[in-house]
Amino acid sequence: MWGEGAVPQTRGSEATCYNGKLRYGGMSASESHRYRSTADPQHELRLRLKELAAARVRYGYRRRPGRLRRESWPSNVKRGYRLDTEARKIA
Repeated sequence: MWGEGAVPQTRGSEATCYNGKLRYGGMSASESHRYRSTADPQHELRLRLKELAAARVRYGYRRRPGRLRRESWPSNVKRGYRLDTEARKIA
C-alpha cells in the first residue's frame, strides 16, 4: 500500500507520516491549516446594494451606504466599498 521501503511513523496520537505525507484524520497537512471565514456573508445587504446600484446609477460607494442607513441597514462607507469591490470581482 505505501510502496517499498515506506516506514509508517507516528507523531503523537493524531498525525501519521508515510513517505513525507502528513495525514491528520484523513486530511493532508495543507488542508488542516486552511483559513475558514467566520464572517456573515450579508446576502440581503449585498442584494439591496445591487438594487440601489441598478436604480441609482450615479450613486457611488460613498453615497449608497448613506441611503442604506436611512432605510435602517447597518452600513458604512468602508463596508459599502468592500462589498462593491467584491461584487465587481464576482461579476
